[in-house]
Amino acid sequence: MVRIYLLYTELRLEKLKKLFWVSILFIFILSCKTTRESIDLSVEYFNVGNAYLELNKLDKAESYYLKSIDIDADYNSPRFNLSKIYITQSKFELAKEQLYVLYEKDNQNIKINSMLGFCFYVEGDIEKSLEYYIAAYDMGDISKETHLNIAKLYYQLDRYDDAKTFISNLLALGDDPTVIYIGGIIYEKSGDLKEALRYI
Repeated sequence: MVRIYLLYTELRLEKLKKLFWVSILFIFILSCKTTRESIDLSVEYFNVGNAYLELNKLDKAESYYLKSIDIDADYNSPRFNLSKIYITQSKFELAKEQLYVLYEKDNQNIKINSMLGFCFYVEGDIEKSLEYYIAAYDMGDISKETHLNIAKLYYQLDRYDDAKTFISNLLALGDDPTVIYIGGIIYEKSGDLKEALRYI
């Protein structure tokens, strides 16, 4: 089993190395081109950044995402991935700077609102986090993750009735142990011990 895993890991690294060198070659070839070609170059820098991100080489990934943005400031994907790196590194102001550029272009984007919610949550601003998660929910985000995040945020703000509303939607969907556990805690904290006992 270990041998199969090592073989899989080696094959994956070889694939990433090939992707990296092909991307570098492509960037070199395109570096002499203009306009449309420069947009293609921006995409290639983004792809190289993604390869580095997958290898968890965040500094290199950041460098290539920034190069991609320098060439094409309207290309959104590098900004989004850059914000993920900055959140991982606890550079929240830099993350928000990238996300706000995207937000100004499309404030009705569910992914951008959710990422802003996540950024504020990790930073410790629960109310601001809730604001963006609720915005994503109001735009139609019905994902389990968003429901659970909103329930947990309401719980942290001692708004147990609101937390119960969101957790009850998830509890009705199935038997996810995490949801059941959090549901039990929310019901217990709200004083509904009978309902809490169903889940704890």
